[in-house]
Amino acid sequence: NADGYCEDEAVCNGLTYGMYCKGVDLSLMYIPSIFICDLDPHCDSGEDEVNCTATQETQNTCTHIYQLKVREVPVFNFTRCSVMDGSFGYLNHYCAYKDVKVYQTNCTDQARVGGSCYVDGYLTTLSKYVI
Repeated sequence: NADGYCEDEAVCNGLTYGMYCKGVDLSLMYIPSIFICDLDPHCDSGEDEVNCTATQETQNTCTHIYQLKVREVPVFNFTRCSVMDGSFGYLNHYCAYKDVKVYQTNCTDQARVGGSCYVDGYLTTLSKYVI
């Protein structure tokens, strides 16, 4: 159940990580990144499963792993540089650890920046959650 999970990490410096939506009981609920694009709708309207298909034209993608379901998904602004979830073990992450340079770099929120470095020849920010 995603209801209330890590909501203290939802809003930081005016940016939202994960998403808010009406749950199946129509109450407002927070959906953390790990539960977005997991093939299990948590929002009444299913909006947490919308636009989750990566194509060859999708610029930034990563491998999403949830309950042994593995698929390639887009990296959204609301999933980039989010807190890395270790509470569910190694089988549950919005992006697999091998994709860390895709979803834990180029952070918009300066409060989540731990440093800068070159990734594939480009200077970028690195999330403090991987340092």
